[in-house]
Amino acid sequence: MTTQLVDCIPVYRKCFLLSAILGCLLPALVASTPSICPVKCKCLPNKQILCQETGLDSLPTKYIPKDARQILLMSNSISRIPNDAFKHFRHLKKLLLDNNQITVVAPYAFRGLREMEELSLQNNPLTLLASYAFSGLQHIQFLNLGYNRVQSIEPNAFAESRNIEHISLDANPLVIIKTKAFNDIRDVGVIYMPLRVDTIQADAFHGLENVTELAFDQMKSDAIGQFAFRGLSKVDRIIISNSVVRVFDSGAFTGLQDANTIILEGNIIQTIKAATFAGTRNVRSVKLVNNRITNLVPGSLDGLSPEIRQLRGNYIPCDCRLGWVQAMLKMSHATNTTFCSEPSELHNTTVAHALEIQRAQEQLSFNQIHTTCRPEDFEPKKGYSEQQKVNTATTSSSSRRTLGSSSVLLSLLLLLLSPEAVISVSVPRL
Repeated sequence: MTTQLVDCIPVYRKCFLLSAILGCLLPALVASTPSICPVKCKCLPNKQILCQETGLDSLPTKYIPKDARQILLMSNSISRIPNDAFKHFRHLKKLLLDNNQITVVAPYAFRGLREMEELSLQNNPLTLLASYAFSGLQHIQFLNLGYNRVQSIEPNAFAESRNIEHISLDANPLVIIKTKAFNDIRDVGVIYMPLRVDTIQADAFHGLENVTELAFDQMKSDAIGQFAFRGLSKVDRIIISNSVVRVFDSGAFTGLQDANTIILEGNIIQTIKAATFAGTRNVRSVKLVNNRITNLVPGSLDGLSPEIRQLRGNYIPCDCRLGWVQAMLKMSHATNTTFCSEPSELHNTTVAHALEIQRAQEQLSFNQIHTTCRPEDFEPKKGYSEQQKVNTATTSSSSRRTLGSSSVLLSLLLLLLSPEAVISVSVPRL
């Protein structure tokens, strides 16, 4: 009966009825069709793509919807991030690549991610931040590069990046920060540096004009050289703590014209050379607190007015160097809060008390005490330059020649004055 009724409907009315049915059902069919999603991944609400622990060995970007807001690729075997790897994901806000096997981040790998807020490559075997690897990032709240194996930051690694609130380099075995490693990265809030940075080349932080804080903890450095921090003209705080530094060289902090605070706390420092703080006259506060300092060379704190110096809890040698150190400590009201590290009989004694003892025992003015200091008292005890070794060798050779000449003259003198001495003098054959 139904078939007969349908057969009775004219052809044009059949077409109209079919169109009406399709018009009603098609939107529902399209809505129920699942979105494209990579194999083994989950496409979650809010355009979030989750591909965690799926065994991926390369980026599945060609299978991910281009309007994705979050791509989570943690705990896979991805080894390489090629250049322009995410250039089609212009609305991507969060990208997590933690716990992979990433050893290479190519130049401009993340170029084009203008809406990115969080990027994390934590816990990968990445050893090098190559030039331009993180170039072009803008408005990121957090860039996490912690717990990798990064040993070197190459020049311009972050070039053309803007407005990054936090950069974490925690727990990397960083050996060297090269010149202009952070060049052209502006308006950075805080950089969390790794433990035990060995070498900071001159102008390593060039371009970080507005960074809020730069902190180093547990460094082990042969030398903080000249212009190491130049370019950080408006940094709020530079902190070096719990570190071992052989030498702070002349001009190490030069260029920090408008920095707010420099803090050296809890360090073991062999030598602070003359003019280490030259060019920092506008710095508002310099705190040397709870350090063990072997040599404070005359002029080491030149350029720092007593009003901005905070010296307390430091240990220094209480020897001939007190001749000039005492004046600086008095101006900073620190003689009662600075302690003697040596000699042993004065260990843990305040400098104020040590000065009283020296006055009583030696009956010398401090100018006289100062003149007894030897040049080597103001130089590092090891690590001499080659030129210094040559000079030392030349001096020793000259001394030996002088001693030899003196011995000959002495022998001749004995020969003239005492006939019996002839027996004991050996004259070489001609």
